[in-house]
Amino acid sequence: MGIKMVFKVEDIQKILDIGKKILSKRAGAFDITSALLFSVKDGVVEVKATDLKNFITIKTNAEAEGDGEVGISISHLRTVLKDNDADEVVIEATSSGAVLTAGKVKLRVSVVDGSAFPRFPEMPAETHLVKMKPSFLEEVMTRVRPFADKKGGSLGVVHFELEDEGSTAAVATDGFKLAVYRDEDIQWEEGLKMFTVRVEPLEVLHSTIKDWEEIYDVEVQVADSRQALSYGPVTIITDPPTASFPNWRRVFPKEAVMIVSVYTDELMKVLRRAAEFMGADVVMGVDITTDGSSLIIKADVPDVGYYEDFVPLTHFEGEILSLAFNPKFLTDALSSMKGFDETQMIFVSQHVPALLSPKDDQERVQVLIMPVKR
Repeated sequence: MGIKMVFKVEDIQKILDIGKKILSKRAGAFDITSALLFSVKDGVVEVKATDLKNFITIKTNAEAEGDGEVGISISHLRTVLKDNDADEVVIEATSSGAVLTAGKVKLRVSVVDGSAFPRFPEMPAETHLVKMKPSFLEEVMTRVRPFADKKGGSLGVVHFELEDEGSTAAVATDGFKLAVYRDEDIQWEEGLKMFTVRVEPLEVLHSTIKDWEEIYDVEVQVADSRQALSYGPVTIITDPPTASFPNWRRVFPKEAVMIVSVYTDELMKVLRRAAEFMGADVVMGVDITTDGSSLIIKADVPDVGYYEDFVPLTHFEGEILSLAFNPKFLTDALSSMKGFDETQMIFVSQHVPALLSPKDDQERVQVLIMPVKR
């Protein structure tokens, strides 16, 4: 086996940026989870990477000679590019080693035999296709993905669901907060109504979109046993989550006792000050109430002191309530309102989640957050 590949530096750098999202930094140079697999057949070069949960394939425009497969440590490839202004990277490899050349820099390195890598999975013949614009995924990753951090009650997933009126809802929850983002411009193949994706492949795909100059549709192929997420030349095949996503609609409040609207940025500033004042005692929550013209935020922390601040209301209706919320959780919820000047908040009781949404687009973004029970 002898192969030669010539990559443009900007192309190999994109490949390295994708690979580092899943490849191990702790594994040795000869471990398949720290190496890229270069596959050449009939002059076509594909670069593959896996952490044994996610399998990435990148189709390239590299020039190539010979046929074969060889694994090269991602750290060796990054070394040859470090502080290097070369235009091309040449990789010449056999089963016993490889030579990496970029300008005046040349590395002779050991390789991982291609046979050491697992067989990269393929999608079954019967799948359902969903197409979305990159802008939709960007909104999902900004407004919803932070609620999918795998800690506490989070499943580490984002759930997508086609709603009756034709919009698509993207949903995530960490057990304390739940976020929904909706868009109408998503194409669903008939027969599919919902699917759930683990956060890791979504993050890899998101970083790919940010790095690629070309614009493609994001495509998701859904089967019972596998999912494939694609963006142009990049495809990630992964297993679907094992757990079912909970019935998220049933936790939405069915009534409104107190409705207020505030300027989003102003409330964020107040809550951040309150969280800094409270330190580790944020779990006790800040008291939130109103006098009809201002939202009043108070915190009485034993052995620390007393905090009180006010945010002018732009709207108020209903009864006056006093409820407690973790200020950090509320700040997280308000982060999903980025770009919207005013946030509407609906309160019911300490046993029912509060509902936050942009005042002027209440269906586009919705966040639920549980009060602190006193």
